[in-house]
Amino acid sequence: MAITWKKKQKSRGKSARKTKGKVKDPVFGHLDKASTPTVSVSSTAKTVEVPIISVTSSALAKVTVPEPDRAQLTSYLQTSTELAAKVQLIDVKDSPSLTGANDMLLQLKSAEKDLREKRDAVVRPIKKHAEFLDSLFKPGFERLETADRHLRSKVLAYVDFERRRTDKEKAELTERAAEAAAQGDNVTALVHATAAVSVEAPSRVMKGSAGIETTAPNVPLGQVSMRDITDFEVVDMGAIPHEYFTFDEKKVRSALRSGIASIPGLRIFKRVGLAVGGR
Repeated sequence: MAITWKKKQKSRGKSARKTKGKVKDPVFGHLDKASTPTVSVSSTAKTVEVPIISVTSSALAKVTVPEPDRAQLTSYLQTSTELAAKVQLIDVKDSPSLTGANDMLLQLKSAEKDLREKRDAVVRPIKKHAEFLDSLFKPGFERLETADRHLRSKVLAYVDFERRRTDKEKAELTERAAEAAAQGDNVTALVHATAAVSVEAPSRVMKGSAGIETTAPNVPLGQVSMRDITDFEVVDMGAIPHEYFTFDEKKVRSALRSGIASIPGLRIFKRVGLAVGGR
């Protein structure tokens, strides 16, 4: 099927009024024809409207990553090593040692804060730029995935129709062969039986057109084939064994922080913890 691209021409008069409003497309969703620039993709069967997408060169500007001060970073790492070693020597056994332990906890928190700030100064721009670049590619992946699901459903629907048609045809021919044999007409029975055997079910390996090209030549396209997939649907949630459920500890702790005091199946209690530097 050849696909040709052509610019969408502006409509005038009554035809222009008919194109206003949003149109539901199985792949692109709702398109506002009055404001969304599109092109027409035509085949021998139909024409669809496709939104025009452009990415400006400024959107792909390089990210500037600050270089960490190596001497300062070495000092922070040395400090963390020394503090970790000192903690091994602390034995909390009386009031003075308790005070010393509390002071050390504050030092640990302060050192962690300093190290995190230096780390974030370098890592945060990289993460933000990576998220930005991912957002540029994301619409393409989403459209390809949606188009893939949409076309798969069409192919599977056709294959299912063909399977039911061939099963019905084979059953009818087999029945005719049996009726002819019962009447003693062995020649007709043989003809129907041979025809029944000759009915072919849809192939599990389907060939595409030759000459399909890809911009990634090292990635093989392979072939389209049918396969059996083990799937499921929930018919009785209460009968599902507990090992197939995941306990959401974060959700429970969030509920406790919001003031919920009772959750069936859980014993909620108070315990003593330490808040260092307000946390």
